[in-house]
Amino acid sequence: MSPSRREALAQLAALVALPLPLREWSLVAPDPLDGTIADYQAGCRRGLWTAVDVTARALERCRSQGKAWRAIDALADTALPDARAADDRRRAGRPRGPLDGVPVFAKAIYDMTGLRTTGSSAEWARLFPDPVRRDALEVARLRPAGAIVLGKTAADDFAYHGNGTSSHTGQVLNPHDPTGTRTPGGSSAGSAVAVASGMAFASLGTDDGGSNRIPAQFTGVVGVKPTFGLVPRTGVIPTWPYLDTHGPLARTVADAALLLAAIAGADASDPLALTAAWNGAPLAQLRDDALAGVRLGIVEVHVPRAQMTAEAVAMWDRALGDLRAAGATVEPLAAAITRVNYRDAFAASARDRGDVAVDANSPAPTANALYRYFAGRTDDPRAAVRAGYPAFRAFYDVLPATFEE
Repeated sequence: MSPSRREALAQLAALVALPLPLREWSLVAPDPLDGTIADYQAGCRRGLWTAVDVTARALERCRSQGKAWRAIDALADTALPDARAADDRRRAGRPRGPLDGVPVFAKAIYDMTGLRTTGSSAEWARLFPDPVRRDALEVARLRPAGAIVLGKTAADDFAYHGNGTSSHTGQVLNPHDPTGTRTPGGSSAGSAVAVASGMAFASLGTDDGGSNRIPAQFTGVVGVKPTFGLVPRTGVIPTWPYLDTHGPLARTVADAALLLAAIAGADASDPLALTAAWNGAPLAQLRDDALAGVRLGIVEVHVPRAQMTAEAVAMWDRALGDLRAAGATVEPLAAAITRVNYRDAFAASARDRGDVAVDANSPAPTANALYRYFAGRTDDPRAAVRAGYPAFRAFYDVLPATFEE
């Protein structure tokens, strides 16, 4: 027989009157790896966490989620010691700046002391099994800034394609797609995934025809293709020398700007890098009104509206509206070189010089860049080029059959 309403209320009152133990509630700080660099540094100053705490958490994510998404090429064994050093500097009141103690990654084609440079290629991982003894210039610039370099992220083989199809670590997966059927884009696929999933605050990538911007779009982060020559490319497996740029991926524009400020600037080791002095300080101090009064140009030929869906056009126009609302002036720009005429421009320049055969694919500069890369890495660059050239050429198939050609 069911109790009456009066009996049920009496039983409930008796239950509430029992001396039940109270749950201890406490304010739980958000996971710093899911926030911004500024929030992370603020938490460090308040004692909510340390660089060692957050670096250890980042490495654990790399070994679990990073492995599941095939986003990691290799992890460095220097990360935790570097994090301890960052904590020591903070306690001593001598931090190195906004990147001190911040976990970051670099793409698999970057050289990094103590790790082999696989280029995300199974064949190169077999051909060059030994760890390299130098840092790529950008990595070398991040270390004195205090950044914790966790290791290297997976990419397309030699950064050539746009889907994260590494023959070394497998197809990189998009963390936003539980079905595992949608690409994260590429070639900087692992760098974008590491940032999007909170394995690091930022990552170094490269971009010729979209290798930072495509995976940034596909994973919901910020990908930067800087002005050509702003970031020297020494110590990184080359792609197309006259198109290749290196830049950051991050979850916010401000965080990407911090990384760019650290890696940019002249260096004679890259003959195509800028030579004038460059001041990155403004990038390290971006404000919400940073676009006020800025003049932006839109190359309309690069916006193929007829090939875009109505949704894509609407999103593009909304983005332009957001820029104007932020104070920027946005107007058409008639660029001398565009995606439509760049091959003709390359050919005309070659004819004017008369020093090489006319070939818009620029095979000679690409082969020469590969030689320069090995010249900075080994005592016998010609032997290294001969060993790695066939695997490299399998992707950069515009190159001659042999390096000697």
